[in-house]
Amino acid sequence: MVDSILDNISLRSQLRGELILHINLQTQPDKIESLIREIKSYLAKAEDVSSFNVIFNDIRMQAFVVSVEFFTMPMEMIYFTNIRQALNLFVLQTMEQLEIRIAAEGVGIWNKEQMNKE
Repeated sequence: MVDSILDNISLRSQLRGELILHINLQTQPDKIESLIREIKSYLAKAEDVSSFNVIFNDIRMQAFVVSVEFFTMPMEMIYFTNIRQALNLFVLQTMEQLEIRIAAEGVGIWNKEQMNKE
């Protein structure tokens, strides 16, 4: 017996993908603008993506937040996950090229130099 509402994905008119990027606070605004521009360009060329939004969504104490949202027509989940994977890899490669780090990178990881300072 099911105690919650079931979502019949076969009745959906679109599939929605989302990627939330938490970017290191040391990142310069022009690099964030470049990242957003590159992601928009990538999604505009993506054959199966019907619409998308890429925005600098928030400034938080721990990170700058960029939100990526995209929609496709209904398709088999394996194809949709391939689109998500390709986007994720593109974003990681672009962040590496632009020298943008993910927020809180290395937090909680101690190396010998940090331990000797304390």
